[in-house]
Amino acid sequence: MFQMIRFGAVGIIASGLHYLIAVTMIGFDVWPLWANVFAFVIAFHFSFLGHFYWTFADAEAFRLRKAVRFFCVAVIGFCINESLYYCLLRWTELSPQCSLLFVLILVAAITFQLSRLWAFRARRLESI
Repeated sequence: MFQMIRFGAVGIIASGLHYLIAVTMIGFDVWPLWANVFAFVIAFHFSFLGHFYWTFADAEAFRLRKAVRFFCVAVIGFCINESLYYCLLRWTELSPQCSLLFVLILVAAITFQLSRLWAFRARRLESI
């Protein structure tokens, strides 16, 4: 139970960090899609380190397989993030900040499910 709470806390903080970095960069006239890329890279590192040292620190080992899966989930999430963000910026009247907030919330739900069902699934399901 505590591991799930830690996982959620790290994810929420990483998403908030992503949003704050991107919005700050946009405020300095950085193109929103580039700001999003930079913010993702920082948030990804925070998230990985948070899970490695805190969420899964008490686990037997943070296995390489799970680390690779975590990276794959992050890349899939970012591809969805950047694509949807581009579409919202291009074809809607939403501000870059509102568009990014919407995208981050949606992608967080998707990556949580991918993480839960695949990247960090319980050992008994590992053979699937």
